[in-house]
Amino acid sequence: SRSNPSRRPRCAGGLDALASIEEMNKKQALQFLREHQPMPPDKEWTEELAVWYDEVRKYFTAHPDPACIPLFLNSYGEINGLGVYQMVDNVFGQYKPNEVIPHLIEALLSKHKSVRYWTSQICLHFPDERLIEPVLEALKHNDEDTRYFCYSALGFILEATDYDYAAQLEPVIDKGLGEETYQELIELLTEIKENIKKNGC
Repeated sequence: SRSNPSRRPRCAGGLDALASIEEMNKKQALQFLREHQPMPPDKEWTEELAVWYDEVRKYFTAHPDPACIPLFLNSYGEINGLGVYQMVDNVFGQYKPNEVIPHLIEALLSKHKSVRYWTSQICLHFPDERLIEPVLEALKHNDEDTRYFCYSALGFILEATDYDYAAQLEPVIDKGLGEETYQELIELLTEIKENIKKNGC
């Protein structure tokens, strides 16, 4: 059946060309994400846009498709998506590490601060040595919140690999302890340093 035009969002990015939410299919859900790489800052969101993003999230939670992985990672805009971004974790949790990690690597190198920030949090769910180099690259940006999750990711990777990379990462942690001024970062780095001493070679 044809969708009711009155229910179509009239937003930038071609949303008005999509069917209604009730009739969403994979093609339309992917198209929405492709049109929002990344999403606009929270201050530019409308209630309608928020509903669409959340419905796309729900669609891919119910109908997993690896094609959505890079699109979600690069959809993160400034702030928190009116609270929806936090719930996208459930989408990634449905996939095997090898399906997600290559896209995490690329997203960590994104030119968009918001993409790097949210991706650094997703990395905590996929602690893998392949993420070390892109995480180290993301650490170079002047963003305390992203650095916090990047350091956390390194700590998780150390634990997951039985501290096989302690010799490589301990100087990174020491450098952070010497440069960071944010108290929560210092506490995190101190904890990682102590764990290296206990478990590293």
